[in-house]
Amino acid sequence: MYLRPLATSALLLSIGVFGCGRPTDDQAALPAQSGDISFSRVGDTLQADVGGQEKMHLETGETGVALPAGFPSDVPLYPAATLVLAVTLDDSEQVTLHTSDDIPDVVKFYREQLAASGWTIEAELDVQRGNMISSDKDGRTCSVVLTRKSDKITAISITLGKR
Repeated sequence: MYLRPLATSALLLSIGVFGCGRPTDDQAALPAQSGDISFSRVGDTLQADVGGQEKMHLETGETGVALPAGFPSDVPLYPAATLVLAVTLDDSEQVTLHTSDDIPDVVKFYREQLAASGWTIEAELDVQRGNMISSDKDGRTCSVVLTRKSDKITAISITLGKR
């Protein structure tokens, strides 16, 4: 299963992007042990591509990025949200959206819309600052993790993979 490498790669690249700053040039390339990592930037959008055996593409930007090509239409996207991160790795995908809506409203939306789209909710977890909904459909998994980043932003992270 590629979910662990996907999440780890997305986390490491996000930390690098937001924690250490963006490349100063419009394009930069770094050698990597499994291939090359290339960065490109347009405005506030940063794209990273990792080569090697497992090809990964990451795109992030606070004002919005494009949904990955071929993103499944049966996965609901919260309507009052901005897509700020999109990662693809082989047959796994992760997207992160930001909304100003509160977590209970977003949980209700995903609970209803996943079921309406044919997903079977396998598990739900409610913790102090967030929620998780795990679902399954046709040998695929969809995990929705909600966290309150600040008083004004709820982050919605959707991870898709194969069972």
